[in-house]
Amino acid sequence: MTTVLFVITGLERAGAETALLQLISQLQSASIRCACIALRDGPCRENLETMQIPTFVMERRFLGIRWYRVLGALRFAKGMAPYVVQGWMYHGNLFAMFLRRVMLRHVPLYWGIRHGLSTLSQERWTTALAIRLCARLSGMVDAILYNSFRSAERHEQLGFRTERTRVILNGVDTELFAPDLKKRAAIREQLRVRDDQLLVGVIARNHPDKDPMNFLRAVALLARRLPMLRAVMVGKGYDALKDTVLSQRLVSRSILTYIDATSDVLSILQGLDLLVCPSRNESFPNVVAESMSCAIPCVVTDVGDAALLVGESGRVVAPGDSEALAAAIEEFAKSPDEQHRRMQAEARARVVKYFSIERMKEKYIALYAGNAASIADEGSFDGTVQGEVA
Repeated sequence: MTTVLFVITGLERAGAETALLQLISQLQSASIRCACIALRDGPCRENLETMQIPTFVMERRFLGIRWYRVLGALRFAKGMAPYVVQGWMYHGNLFAMFLRRVMLRHVPLYWGIRHGLSTLSQERWTTALAIRLCARLSGMVDAILYNSFRSAERHEQLGFRTERTRVILNGVDTELFAPDLKKRAAIREQLRVRDDQLLVGVIARNHPDKDPMNFLRAVALLARRLPMLRAVMVGKGYDALKDTVLSQRLVSRSILTYIDATSDVLSILQGLDLLVCPSRNESFPNVVAESMSCAIPCVVTDVGDAALLVGESGRVVAPGDSEALAAAIEEFAKSPDEQHRRMQAEARARVVKYFSIERMKEKYIALYAGNAASIADEGSFDGTVQGEVA
């Protein structure tokens, strides 16, 4: 049986880690055995254990791990006898290269990059160092897999080898993420949102890249213009943000609700009328694709492949422009129901056609079967993708 050994930076519950869990689940369904080495632990380890994926955790960050754990990782990797080594995120990519150089010399090595990368100055010094090392060593891997065309371009500008570039866009389970009127009614009742009110939401952790203040400023601008507006922010780390909003009297508590990230995100998603992605930096925003799969239109900032994702089914504004974000939300709110229904149908149809998890799985399987050349770019990103995705 073919074994793919994944080497990931950590097992926190975030976009890159969730995407890996989805990929592993799909590979298992295709009878491809998977194993995982993680440089640090996290809640996603429980998911790997549930899926019965052999997992070895280093316990410390890459630059500070104990050497006996390195020896343990080497023994684990040798015992798995992988057919392919797949790095996942920068530090995971570097450790995957170390494993290959030390003991898996004849095994294909692929890197997985899941980051939009605006500027190195905005990264932590350890991440910036890892990015620079990856750029210098990128000619020594068989392929570099990006989940975004813009991410690929940005990394190539920093020195990543262009001839190693492959783009495999993220996929969505369109059966799981599908419209559900019962869940919609239940979550709106829980949030006390009437049918005639517009529920607009952000689903993201409180992080500068996600720019939650951009969304809050837009909601503040709309508070008087759209009396039917209600907003919800779902994610981790909003306690500090709540204090800022209250002290500045930015948005009334009657309009805005916060929900912890541990909640059932899919159910909350079902209750939205419009999802907003106000980020200043993204690669491939999974939540946008998941929302669209649930037939929920999106307003996004023009970062990463967000514009590629929404196409004509949503609206795209410049990052950091709260007035433009507010205008796009207001346009949706004031558009006729017929246009809403058309945008909903277009959103789901676009994901089913171009961004399904089956499509993603087929590309990874082709790659792991030795057909790296078949995973050529589907086109360059210039606002659209020239090729199958248009």
